[in-house]
Amino acid sequence: GTAASEVKAIYDAYLETNEFSSADREGFVLAISHYCQYLEFIFPKNSPDDNKWLSEELKGSLERSLKAAESVQSARQNVEFLTYQCKVSSTDFRTKDPKEKTSSLIFLSYAFSTFNHKYPKPNRIEALTGISSDKTGFLLIGDLINKLILSAALEHAGCDTKEKYCTRSD
Repeated sequence: GTAASEVKAIYDAYLETNEFSSADREGFVLAISHYCQYLEFIFPKNSPDDNKWLSEELKGSLERSLKAAESVQSARQNVEFLTYQCKVSSTDFRTKDPKEKTSSLIFLSYAFSTFNHKYPKPNRIEALTGISSDKTGFLLIGDLINKLILSAALEHAGCDTKEKYCTRSD
């Protein structure tokens, strides 16, 4: 299978618009949560021995550290960090507190941005893990980050309309 349904849901509903009501942001975060659950499902986890090896190598010489950073174990660990942050931030978004909602959107942006910085080319993850980019949907991460930042700004401003631009009402 491919990430088609998870990625298509996000793309069709959210990445082609700048008009996010509060309900739209709720749906966007829920779609991202489903996408992250999918990623968690398709990517294998490191074994405890893998994590121990990676930790030791990253503390080693520069050459060892750089080699470890480009390993399949490092890629898996980075995907695991992304999906963990996604799960925590998506859960935190469900609160009624506007500051918590804004913070969770910023943390989601940070998690995807950090991952995108480490793997700016989706084919790099594919080469490391053997999981094709058509399954991961990583080509859309840049767009996803932009919409998360927009969502955080709209949440902070208290926008709850479908208007393209809104201002704080307080």
